[in-house]
Amino acid sequence: MTRWTPWDDEQTRFVAETGEKLLTFAKQIFTRGTVTDVVAWSRLDREHDEFRLHSLYWALVGDGLKFAHQMGMLLAEDEEGGLRGAALDSALSRAFGSRVEMFRWDPHVMAFDFLDRLSSAVGQVAERPDDFEEQSFTFIPDPGYPWPQDPRKPTDGFRYWSTRKSAFVTPERPAWLMPLPDSVSDHASRWGVNPCRVFPPDDSRTDPAGPVMGRLGSQQVMVAHAMQLRTGAGGWHKLLDSAIRGVKDCGGLLFPSLSVGPVPATNFGPIVMVANLELVLNGLRPYRKRGVNPVWVYETDAWTITTGALMGEVAGRLFEELHGHEDYLTGSMWTIGPPPTVFGGPAELSDPIDTTKKLGTSIKQRMRRWKRGMSAQQIEALSEHGPEAKYAYCEAKAREVVSLASFPYLIAPDSLRDPVNMFVSGVGYRGEVIYLPDDLDVGSHQDIGREAELWEWSWRVADVVQELRPIVEI
Repeated sequence: MTRWTPWDDEQTRFVAETGEKLLTFAKQIFTRGTVTDVVAWSRLDREHDEFRLHSLYWALVGDGLKFAHQMGMLLAEDEEGGLRGAALDSALSRAFGSRVEMFRWDPHVMAFDFLDRLSSAVGQVAERPDDFEEQSFTFIPDPGYPWPQDPRKPTDGFRYWSTRKSAFVTPERPAWLMPLPDSVSDHASRWGVNPCRVFPPDDSRTDPAGPVMGRLGSQQVMVAHAMQLRTGAGGWHKLLDSAIRGVKDCGGLLFPSLSVGPVPATNFGPIVMVANLELVLNGLRPYRKRGVNPVWVYETDAWTITTGALMGEVAGRLFEELHGHEDYLTGSMWTIGPPPTVFGGPAELSDPIDTTKKLGTSIKQRMRRWKRGMSAQQIEALSEHGPEAKYAYCEAKAREVVSLASFPYLIAPDSLRDPVNMFVSGVGYRGEVIYLPDDLDVGSHQDIGREAELWEWSWRVADVVQELRPIVEI
């Protein structure tokens, strides 16, 4: 069991004074709002007779996304990001033994390099020797590990010093803490972080009244999330209840896959949620908003991460990061969004698309083979051309929970009216629901695939989308 050690008056004064200087130091170095607090705690690492080693742990608390931008961990075009002030740059360069700009622009320098060198600079900031045997530094988006596993029980006397509050603080169990499934947890940790709480929806991403169909040259493009309300041994009511609960608990769709092309991806289900084009365009040049990249877009169908993995393996990784694990500051931090390396397509060939020009070229190449009115045999023959010809659209993967407000329309076959109405009512969907006659019987497809009926259904849905709002030039 970890032994948390109390501080004497002299150590407490040292922590309070040093914390104030570190907080001032951090606020001067980083852009506004990056660092909001400096916290400290110590523990008894080993004890043999009268020998004790007290380690002092410091953590900068704040916005992990801003921190990553400023440390060069994200490819950002925000000229206002980065470290501030030429005089501070010069002073810090002397303390670190190298120019601070390298931490922003050099792709081989990671955030932990900065914090490793920060420990040597603290002596200059504090202007006095350390009162502890050893110190370590990290950056965490939320302070206070360990939290009580049971909110009714204490934390075995653990407290941390909050510079912002100028007081010792007893940590509370955070709302995002959750137990990991037995299939994921191991002897090291049985706790995870609910990604729905770390990547909440941002309604500013899109305008609900914005365009839903655009034109890339001669090619029309829409963005959609296709789904199926599956039936099973327990009946579709039971499975539908589970789907509704997941969306409600998450506040939207967790990292949904989106098709980007002339038609929706109804091979994944005949129920189509039509998204605003901005949901994807905001992450592509030249329309990219400064500092915003809400989705990854791929040339081919990417084998992207599943909801099960997000609520299991990723939840465990997030826990390591959010509680100040020593390996938190690495090249890929889940707390600032999923790294692109986890989203690979066939043979890892799905490099992200970053411009609308590249998106248009990719879709046009696919549509040379995909024509309306194709037979099942013609569709099946396309598989011989490899994965690049498998679909008539590109795939986008959201990097956060997407609000239902980003989907102004839901289009479904009238044969699924009952389950769709239950879903719409259950999740609180406020968009327009449109039912189309199901003379193709797509609502009865249990094993969804790229069949001729579903391909024709995709075109019928696209026909309706074209009539909903004016088509814009992209």
